[in-house]
Amino acid sequence: MIRLCITADDYGLSGDVNAAIHSLVKRGALSAVSVMVHGDAVLEQVAALRPYVATGLHLVLVGERPLLPDRLAPLLDAAGFLPASYWRLFLALARRPLLLPLLGDEIAAQLARYRALGLPLHFINSHQHVHLLPPIWNQMMRTLASADSAAPAVRIAHRAPTGGPRQTLLAASSRLAWTMHPLRGRTALVAIGVDFAGYTTLRDVDDVLRCLARTSDLPDTRFVYELVVHPGFEDHPPAARHGAWRYRWRGEHDLLSSSEFRELLRRHAVVVVRPDAPAGPTRSS
Repeated sequence: MIRLCITADDYGLSGDVNAAIHSLVKRGALSAVSVMVHGDAVLEQVAALRPYVATGLHLVLVGERPLLPDRLAPLLDAAGFLPASYWRLFLALARRPLLLPLLGDEIAAQLARYRALGLPLHFINSHQHVHLLPPIWNQMMRTLASADSAAPAVRIAHRAPTGGPRQTLLAASSRLAWTMHPLRGRTALVAIGVDFAGYTTLRDVDDVLRCLARTSDLPDTRFVYELVVHPGFEDHPPAARHGAWRYRWRGEHDLLSSSEFRELLRRHAVVVVRPDAPAGPTRSS
């Protein structure tokens, strides 16, 4: 049996992404949704998620407009956007490490805005997984320690048994972050399929589940595998910068909606779980 959380990231990116996620929630195809709350996030229908899936905060520290543009002005481009990628953020912080506490303020502001939505904070992760950068991990953990008593689950990447270059890089960063500040009393969601996220096919999922079936390296029930997906209706890409990712949003939506996907989970004895209840399944697939 493989316990698997299926998480759709990027809720709030656009109306098309939100609509696809709501479509999958109605079908029971997701167990969790991570919600963006940056300056331009689209959140009018977010409350409709609450009865059906676990919800969490998708921290946005790259690629979008922040909630605290005045404080983060040294990090922003002329249009008010944060660095476009993990690497650009890393280089900016390496050149100006005093900017790091300002990102801590932005994390706190996004956490406060998320709470104002009235959603439970079941877990936390980030856009482009930048929370796995050790200095940002430490800022995030300090913010959570001062603001949270519920100990939400946190996404990691270093216990995934398979992956290409992107997964390997994130695993190294995740392992270092964990060494510096390990999770205590929190569930760790072990992201799998990072290399094909945004382009997921049935074969990709089959391959990674075969690998998981041969692996038993998760130490206890506080570690849960997490398939990260990015569904959307891509007839109208949200913005030019999002279209440049070349994500197959509609393809991921259709895959997760399909009977072939459900049959694949059944064949691999997958039990879909929520991050807020990792020891017990929400349903068998």
